[in-house]
Amino acid sequence: MEKITRKQREKKRRKFDIIEAALNSFAKKGFHGATMAEISNECQLPLATIYGLFKSKEKIYFELLKIKAKELTKLIEKAVEDKSISPIERLKKGMDEHFYFCLENKNFTKIYLEERQRLWGLFQEDLKCEIKILLDRLFNLFSGVFEEGIDGGQFKPYPAINLSELYVSVITSAASSWLINKENELKFRKRLDTGFEIFTSGLLKNL
Repeated sequence: MEKITRKQREKKRRKFDIIEAALNSFAKKGFHGATMAEISNECQLPLATIYGLFKSKEKIYFELLKIKAKELTKLIEKAVEDKSISPIERLKKGMDEHFYFCLENKNFTKIYLEERQRLWGLFQEDLKCEIKILLDRLFNLFSGVFEEGIDGGQFKPYPAINLSELYVSVITSAASSWLINKENELKFRKRLDTGFEIFTSGLLKNL
């Protein structure tokens, strides 16, 4: 593997610092309320340096979204591809990983849930496509588990991709309530567990 140069390492570190500063600014004032000047102040880097790496705060947000989407997908992938446990246990494990991700990335989760619809229209088509690939990967990971459960006769034969989309919606809904209502971690966990129980009670065969 080719080693990166000192200049490349410095550029990478500065991009990371800018993204972290932007995340803090977005969390405090919302995406639309934050400014590039505030991000500059937050990370203690000149505006010229920031604009040299990111042309706009939309570009910073997009880079943040890509990073976090990759992190979450990697966690879910590890959870649901554990063939040592049953499909229903892997679904639960995938939900648990999503739960811990939300807790550890509370500011990002809040920004994403608040801005996902409004900001989607700002992305260029190629950027949308890149994000869509990551989102599709997440849905397909859960879909594969549902398909395995259906093929093994454990789950009712609903369309696997629809089940996946609904399942992710259960998790997203619980996260939204947690943030909107300013609930504690325990209430978030109970809401997820209730959603899992209701969802799987209609999914499993021979109940």
